Amino acid sequence: MKKLKFTTLLITFAIAGCQKQPEQAEAAMTTDKNSVDVIQFEQADQKISNFLDQLDNPATPMEVRKQIICKDYPEAYFKEYVPAFMKIAPENTKEQLEQDLKLALDFYKKKDNVVC
Repeated sequence: MKKLKFTTLLITFAIAGCQKQPEQAEAAMTTDKNSVDVIQFEQADQKISNFLDQLDNPATPMEVRKQIICKDYPEAYFKEYVPAFMKIAPENTKEQLEQDLKLALDFYKKKDNVVC
C-alpha cells in the first residue's frame, strides 16, 4: 500500500513539475505571436522590395511594369504589407501608409509613363 501511495505521489509530482505555469505559457504565446507577426511583415516587405527591384531594373518590360504598378504592388501592399505592419507598429495609421503608397506609385507612373 505504501508503495502504491509513493508511486502515485511521485507520478503526480513529475507531471506537475513538467507542466508550464500559466504566466510562462502566456508569455510564450505572446512571444510566438510577435514572432509570427514579424515573419509575416518580413515576407510582405520582401515581396514589395522585389516589386521595387523590378521597377528599378531598366530591363523589365513595360507590360510587367504596368502589371506591377497598377495591380500587383497595390494589392500586395494593402492585403499583406499594411496589415502586417500595423501589427508590429500600431502607432502608424493606414492613412500614412496609403500616402506612402500613393507617393511611390505616382513616382513610378510618372517615370515610366504608365496610366492605369
